[in-house]
Amino acid sequence: MVIVGGGTAGVIAARRLVADFPTIDVTLIAADRNYVTPFFSNRYLAGMQDLEATRFDYLALGRIAGLRLIHQRVIAIEGDRRTLRLADGSDLEYDRLIVAPGVSLMGDAIDGYGEQSETVMPHAYGGTTTAQWQLLRTS
Repeated sequence: MVIVGGGTAGVIAARRLVADFPTIDVTLIAADRNYVTPFFSNRYLAGMQDLEATRFDYLALGRIAGLRLIHQRVIAIEGDRRTLRLADGSDLEYDRLIVAPGVSLMGDAIDGYGEQSETVMPHAYGGTTTAQWQLLRTS
């Protein structure tokens, strides 16, 4: 079993699969080495904690028996071959696949909104977009 995406959905799926089905091998592919959780961003925005308190590394996950952790970006999914192409050029075969890409704001889909608008009208989308949280906090 391979899970693409190291955000909330990917991590929860990986942990549950390993706990509930200890006989299967689970591989979690997370592009980044740490995760910034949007669930605690309100604590940062309210001044109750610093920004670093929203950042978690994957070290604890890497120690879970039955869970393999790969820090790479997936650049292609070849469903007919059941293969993922990773950013380093290597291929990874899978028998089952969960794709958990997360959410992000598609600013170009909103008339009149774009990157320049984010500085005057910041948003809180994108779990790793702490720059927007910093703008919100100082607004």
